[in-house]
Amino acid sequence: MTDAGFTISTSGALALIIAALIFGGLFVWWLLITTEGVYLGRRVVIWLYDVYARRYDRIKQYDAGWEAATLVAARLIWTARFQWLRHRPGL
Repeated sequence: MTDAGFTISTSGALALIIAALIFGGLFVWWLLITTEGVYLGRRVVIWLYDVYARRYDRIKQYDAGWEAATLVAARLIWTARFQWLRHRPGL
């Protein structure tokens, strides 16, 4: 390829194309995975959540019953410990 006296070989052009593809891929990875689509707008963030929510729950081994039981148990323990604060005027 020649442009105003600048010459680039076929292998040089191929190297530039490969470098551009790698950079573009890393940029897309950064946009979608690292920043979770924040720079692409609300719709993309919602779409990414919809796509990956089930996968995340599967990896985490999410169990709704266990989550509810442990959250309720923690709340009951906290309430029992600090119940006496409700009956002390002036605190």
